[in-house]
Amino acid sequence: MSFSPCHSIARQMDMVFVGNHWHASLRDLLMAVPPEEAIARPSQGGHTIYELLHHLMYSAEEVTHRLRGRAGQWDEARSWVENPVSLSDEEWSRTIQKYEDTRQTFRDAAVQLGDEALLECPPERQSKYEIVQQLIHHEAFHAGQIAYLRRLHGKEALL
Repeated sequence: MSFSPCHSIARQMDMVFVGNHWHASLRDLLMAVPPEEAIARPSQGGHTIYELLHHLMYSAEEVTHRLRGRAGQWDEARSWVENPVSLSDEEWSRTIQKYEDTRQTFRDAAVQLGDEALLECPPERQSKYEIVQQLIHHEAFHAGQIAYLRRLHGKEALL
């Protein structure tokens, strides 16, 4: 069997979100976070879990647009949302579901490109494969932050 970039991308995305034996899945981490913890600001400052999730959502949406041929324009200010004062169970569940839908749309867009288009590299630009890889790393990085924030709240690590 030969290497398929699309298959590799799909597996890597699943390992970050659904899980693998190296670390907790982002989905499990998010599902274990109660709404009040999602909006709690760490004592040393930094972003809340709610803000991190919206940042990941914006990132996935932006890269999906790029994969589909629309010129991307990263807007750092738009990539972060204002933390709400309160958050109900239903609102938090909807936010997690919206993120799951957004990342599934991104995953589908990457896989539907096909191996050849994914690897195509325009002059002086990154291939779509590299852009997708960077987003996967970005998601794993923020998943680690979310796991750490859970520990700051006194919660056990998930595996």
